[in-house]
Amino acid sequence: MFQGFTPEAVEFLWGIKFNNNREWFLPRKEQFLALLDRPMRELGSEPAAVVFDAIAAAYPKQSLKLHVCRIYRDARRLFGRGPYKDHLWFTIERPHERFEGVPALYFELAPNYFSYGCGYPRHDGQAPPPHRDRPQKA
Repeated sequence: MFQGFTPEAVEFLWGIKFNNNREWFLPRKEQFLALLDRPMRELGSEPAAVVFDAIAAAYPKQSLKLHVCRIYRDARRLFGRGPYKDHLWFTIERPHERFEGVPALYFELAPNYFSYGCGYPRHDGQAPPPHRDRPQKA
């Protein structure tokens, strides 16, 4: 059962932000698992169960999945950043093809903020169309 994130978890994220290298992370990997990874999975599991039940009742043929991000960055896309993410998140979404954008519920935790909501990620490199035109200067 999710008991919350401790101040030590947030301090750990700050540690990754300022010491983003293997030499710092590997001796602290068990600490990461206890402070961040397991609690994030527990947090994701609780609302996921409620959402899964509600969707199953309304749409019996629709299935959903919980996705908890990994701490490791994609080595092909480091661009001078360290090998570890300094923020973690989970999503609840329907199964889909890789890089297909589908609506998702999400929660994100970083050292200096958290966010949650519903989003529609785009993985094709295109920006979403604007919802309204910007006002024109006279």
